[in-house]
Amino acid sequence: MLGAWLDQGEPSTSQALPSLILVSHDDLGSEALTCLEDLVQSETSVSLYSRYQHISFITLSSWWHFRRSTKHRQWHWDSFREALETSLQHAREVRSAESLLFSATHFLSFLDCAAQGILARPTVFDFVQASRGHNPVNANLQTHLAEFLKGVQSVEALKTFAIPLLASTMILDHFPPGMHRFNPRLVYATLYRQVCLRVCREAVLSQDGSRHLVLPSAFAARVEQSLVEQFDEWVRSGMESRSWHQLQLSRYRKEWEALRSDHTCLSCLCRRPMYTLPCAHMICQECVKIFGRKVDGKIGIKPDTATVRILSIDGGGTRARVPLGFLQEIQDCVGLPYPVQHNFDIIFGTSSGAITVCGMCINGWPVEDCIASSEALARLVFRPRQVSQLPLAWIPPVHAMWQLLVSVALDSRYPAKGLEKTLQKLFGSKRSIMDHSMATEMGQFIGMPVTSTVDASTYIITNYNGVGRRKDKADYHALQPKCGINRVPLWQFLRGCTAAPLYFTPQYIQGIGYQDGGLTYNNPAAIAIDEAAALFPSMPKPSIVLSLGTGFAKQSPTRPSKIRRVVGDPFVARLLRAFMKQGDSDRAWRQMLSHRSIGESGELFRFDIEYSDNGPSLDNIKDIEYLGATAKKSIRNSPELIRLAHCIRAELFYFELEGKPRLVNGVYECVGTLLCRLAPGTEGFRVLMDRLDGLLATLQIGTRVVTAGFRNRTSYAHGFRKHITFHVSARLTPFSITLCEGPAGECHISGSPFTLDGLVKAQRLDAGFGTADHRNVQAMHRIPGNERVPSSVKRACPRDPSGRNKRRRL
Repeated sequence: MLGAWLDQGEPSTSQALPSLILVSHDDLGSEALTCLEDLVQSETSVSLYSRYQHISFITLSSWWHFRRSTKHRQWHWDSFREALETSLQHAREVRSAESLLFSATHFLSFLDCAAQGILARPTVFDFVQASRGHNPVNANLQTHLAEFLKGVQSVEALKTFAIPLLASTMILDHFPPGMHRFNPRLVYATLYRQVCLRVCREAVLSQDGSRHLVLPSAFAARVEQSLVEQFDEWVRSGMESRSWHQLQLSRYRKEWEALRSDHTCLSCLCRRPMYTLPCAHMICQECVKIFGRKVDGKIGIKPDTATVRILSIDGGGTRARVPLGFLQEIQDCVGLPYPVQHNFDIIFGTSSGAITVCGMCINGWPVEDCIASSEALARLVFRPRQVSQLPLAWIPPVHAMWQLLVSVALDSRYPAKGLEKTLQKLFGSKRSIMDHSMATEMGQFIGMPVTSTVDASTYIITNYNGVGRRKDKADYHALQPKCGINRVPLWQFLRGCTAAPLYFTPQYIQGIGYQDGGLTYNNPAAIAIDEAAALFPSMPKPSIVLSLGTGFAKQSPTRPSKIRRVVGDPFVARLLRAFMKQGDSDRAWRQMLSHRSIGESGELFRFDIEYSDNGPSLDNIKDIEYLGATAKKSIRNSPELIRLAHCIRAELFYFELEGKPRLVNGVYECVGTLLCRLAPGTEGFRVLMDRLDGLLATLQIGTRVVTAGFRNRTSYAHGFRKHITFHVSARLTPFSITLCEGPAGECHISGSPFTLDGLVKAQRLDAGFGTADHRNVQAMHRIPGNERVPSSVKRACPRDPSGRNKRRRL
């Protein structure tokens, strides 16, 4: 058996090898070890000492005694016990010296990981790699380190600034709360050494004068030495790794003044940044979670277990008044004293819808201000060019002819100067979409599609720097930092978004022409849903999708008109009808609905109006107020609107587990808390609680009704928190939590229906070695229902007479 084990297995890379104890009831003498080695060598060429650090033989002594006239043999186990204790103590010392003495929690996590690895592909078990199973090293780490090092201008700065900072980021990356404190040299060799060697060749050696001063091996060795030194100082300091890294960052204030990057978060050097700070540096979302403090009004973060709420606004020129009318009516029906856009996490708008989105989210305007700005903008922008000075222009047909000729000659019906000036006035001449805004404070991700003039490809401009894991074959592209998204003023992007062919000329940004995104995605709901999955892969399905149209033409009869019967149906007319049909927003919505899976969760709403004919043109400024009034009237008191308002209020609540579910008597016991997204003490929170209390609203877990107690003083002061306990038969069994507002019926709270596996994954409760955002691991792994033991009970508990601490590390 030993021979087969030695042949099949691979040697461990660790110095902490196991011991082999052979037990026999016969005295094998001093030659036993030699005989064993000879026997093993006859089976395999692998040495025993390549697998075991110590080999010993134990001979058990015995004596005979009689019981009920029967002779029994009794063994003495004292020698075995002593040998086993000696071996265990030696193993503990060796493991401790190698930083491989694991806690029981970590040891169980490793056992689980090893079992899964054996089923997948037997290989040498790597403890460091296994500890990063839930928090792997970023696949783009080399790219981000190279981006940072290219900003270091001298070898001296490399040694005194860049290398110590690299070492500090490695401590931050690998040692979140809950991580085992591995030997830093082992961590570096396993995770970072090869990356440092490659990045030195890519970034450091590309600088003038550095080729003969910094070799890749010397660079990697310097980083390792700095990591070891900082690790020892960090351990002695007793700080958390984030506090240690903050200290290192603060030591280089002067260096940070000269460094900027929209490709790499300069705080962690691991991820692409999403947010712009007042100092103009950019930071990623994980660093916001790591270093940020919970306050209101800075950077909004969606709760982990809450699902995404999407708002999509179609484009349509002056028809933008239609979705604004819908939003006004929705806000009134929801009945909460804050702007309606606060109820959504991802908001996309096309063409005029993009201007509405930026007004509501970037500037933080309420719907009423957006309506006023939209009407003023339309009247300022849609002013035709003056041709009255041209010959015979006073004759109406000739005037129209001159208008057409000038439009063809200048490639647009309207001059872009008025549009550009108005956009600069509304959104600033230098403000970027990446700058801190109300969207940042509300935690909203906004986007707007544009179309390239080169190949009609669709691009999206976002306020989150194009971050996200998108499908390889997506039919749109997110503008990345290399496109200069952070350096282009917002008004220029909006100018491109609204450059509808015939009406305005394209907008050229860094040599690329952009025009109205409505040519391909006049209804951006499908893009918004894909972006939700890209941004939140653990919660990819949105719970609410609200799509607002700008009106569609009534379906014409299938019979050809009299004119078509007379003149025929030329290919130009057929192509034009096909093109117009391709951009039909209502058709795009129906296509999206047809691709939904049966039983797929989430509420989808589409509000639009139907015109009796082709409807008003995109530049019709006469019917703006009529369009708004028609939109409001079309959905007022409709069942769909009432259902949407109920869903919006229910989505303000979410559920979190307080710890891992426990299997008790064949079912899982779950202890968790129902929470509210609205901040306590705000007017919106107070009105919501009063409304639900007045309606005698209840919460239901499956069919079990829970008294919520919405209206109490504790909720007003500290926020809504409802602790609940329930049981689920299996980890993959769906269960729902709903809000019932009396006759209005039930609506799922955010994230519902849930599964235990989904909640555990979303909250990272199975991350036994810490999380990327450095959350409190002790709270995550607390056993639900186990409260702190009172001191009086502790005194009553008998102590171990030996006085030893029985909680030993394995």
